[in-house]
Amino acid sequence: MTGRAIALVAPSGPFAPSEMAEGIALAAACGRPVRWFADPAEAVGFLAASDARRAAHLHAAFADPEVGLVWALRGGYGALRLLPHLDLDRLRAHPKPLLGLSDVTLLLNVLAERAGLPTLHGPVVRQVPRLDAASRAQLTEYLASGLLPRAHAVRRLHGDSVTGRLRGGNLATLCSAVGTPWWPDLTDAVLVLEDVNEAPYRVDRMLQTLAQAGALEGVRAVVLGQFLGEDGPVDLAADLLIELARERGFALADSLACGHGAANTLLPLGASVRLELAASGSVLRS
Repeated sequence: MTGRAIALVAPSGPFAPSEMAEGIALAAACGRPVRWFADPAEAVGFLAASDARRAAHLHAAFADPEVGLVWALRGGYGALRLLPHLDLDRLRAHPKPLLGLSDVTLLLNVLAERAGLPTLHGPVVRQVPRLDAASRAQLTEYLASGLLPRAHAVRRLHGDSVTGRLRGGNLATLCSAVGTPWWPDLTDAVLVLEDVNEAPYRVDRMLQTLAQAGALEGVRAVVLGQFLGEDGPVDLAADLLIELARERGFALADSLACGHGAANTLLPLGASVRLELAASGSVLRS
């Protein structure tokens, strides 16, 4: 990391500073001061600020030499609008990790693939109060020392062990990029998917969109994180994907502790990973 400070950014929806207090306190306890690159007064409807202002904040956060981590305050909506305003060469000139999830999925994949930045799929600042003990401990260790978990338990559903480049994140957000210049290259990818508050027919629609658009061609494996409804986990994505996995020849696993729930591990998007599948003890290694 280039510096100890953490840049707080809002690349998507508007935010309330009071919701960020526990995440900021955790950063402070790890010896990481925070610097704000977002202003709640700049909110424009469902956006944290205009597209130009959010891009300017992100550029400034990466350029600050005291900043060693850029951490998204929340998801929401707006990353797709933001991408055309980014100068990837400017961001590439100041390499540092970006941490987030949900709508930030598009930024994570684009910056990992096209700027070579070490992006992390993991908790946004607003999510910190809801993390379970294991996820909070992982996040604390990362903020304090930069160490990431290297093994993540999963459950084998179909196929054999594979190696690939880690991509993915929120299913709905990824689907919004189909047909745009921002769709990630999934050739030889291990694709992680998660989502929240989506009805079964909507999940099926999104998966079929990816399949029929040819977006899953070349994918080596799909690993499912949490698919959560209003009352807890919804076991539906695996049932909907198993037929596609058999037809198209990619491996399939689920039960990865990532997503919008309390269990949310840190995943280095863009990194080479090994999905080790067995009848028991399957693991995603990064």
